[in-house]
Amino acid sequence: MLKKNKIEWIIFVALRYFKAGKRDRSISTAFFSAVGISVGVLAMITIISIMNGFQIGFIDDILEINSYHIRIRSGEMEVDNTLIENIKSIENVKSILPFIDLQTLVKGSYSDFKACKIRSVPVNTETQDPDLLRYLNVTRGEFNLKKVNTIVIGSELAASLGADVGDTVSLASMAGDSFRSLAPVDIQFTVEGIFKSGYYEYDSTMGFTSFQSSKGLTSGKETLTYGIKLKDRYKDAETIRDISSIIGAGNCPVSWREYNRSFFGALRMEKISMMLIVGLIFLVVGVNIKHSLDRSVYKRRQDIALLRSVGASPGAVKTIFVTEGLLIGFSGGLIGVISGLFISVNINNIFAFAGWAADTLSRLIGRILSPFVNIPSYGFSVFSPSYFYLNKVPVKILFHEVLLIFFFAFTASVCAAYSAAGKVTEFTPSEILHYE
Repeated sequence: MLKKNKIEWIIFVALRYFKAGKRDRSISTAFFSAVGISVGVLAMITIISIMNGFQIGFIDDILEINSYHIRIRSGEMEVDNTLIENIKSIENVKSILPFIDLQTLVKGSYSDFKACKIRSVPVNTETQDPDLLRYLNVTRGEFNLKKVNTIVIGSELAASLGADVGDTVSLASMAGDSFRSLAPVDIQFTVEGIFKSGYYEYDSTMGFTSFQSSKGLTSGKETLTYGIKLKDRYKDAETIRDISSIIGAGNCPVSWREYNRSFFGALRMEKISMMLIVGLIFLVVGVNIKHSLDRSVYKRRQDIALLRSVGASPGAVKTIFVTEGLLIGFSGGLIGVISGLFISVNINNIFAFAGWAADTLSRLIGRILSPFVNIPSYGFSVFSPSYFYLNKVPVKILFHEVLLIFFFAFTASVCAAYSAAGKVTEFTPSEILHYE
């Protein structure tokens, strides 16, 4: 019972100190400390969420369109349907698609030749790998390769070639059965569809055609590759072991981690650097809170002396200030988390409103100053697709990272309070009450 009462009065006093700024303007340490914590948390959640949106968007486009989760290079040019069925039977395998990559030159009716990577796939790709079509996002025409010499190309490539659905483009390559028999070929293809994946490299340099249509473009050095997509891409090591037991030691499956090691390594380093910056930011916030609480402890030395004189132990008084720091960290962190999540979810609406407000203000200023000077009016946009290859700001909230940011803020506040509360033991109650 005594222990319960002790905890209750410590919390009571800590709450009074925490809310003291509402009644005493000279004591606003807790308020400003909580505001500093909340602003830091808000900013970091918003920045991390937008960065995650860009990174995960790039990763998904790369894995779903180009590299796949696991690749198997085959020494044969013919598709092994038995192998496909055996790999499909593995629990974590979602889909498997055989393909051949060709490097060619492509030319429109009114354009010069441009480099293009042609991916040769089965005519029933939409059934073998439905996620591919979802990420390609065919905006004009359709992904239909059943007719001979038909092709689906990216939107940026189509624009540079001046080609649309139904138009004809020329594919040029060095083809032949052997090196000595290589000869230049130029084959006419009909554009059946145009896709816009949102990944500029693919939209500007990539096209899809069927195995039958690409036979005249091969040089004999190309190899058939099986692209495998997994239900859980993070279980790639287990799935590779299962695949290896089926295909034997001749062909070695390659994971998406190895195939895109440099790019994904750069993204990982970017994320680690951002987390280190988060830690440094809250380290600075913690130091500021410590200095603020140092001043707060000094201002409350009379209160400390009175509490000590009525029987409060140094540890109990110290716990009061630590509890105040805990309240600062929790309240500031919670407000920051709520505000950060709200801004992250509505970032595109906020940008649209900011653009509208800036545009309205500029037009108003232009009208006011129009009798004196001619100010041209331009539409203003914070985030415009004309400058960025995106229609909107991508946002991806990872709640474990939100909790990590909150933990950083909360820990910085509590550690700062614990450090500042250590000065409580330096005060001698008799001296303070005697002189003040």
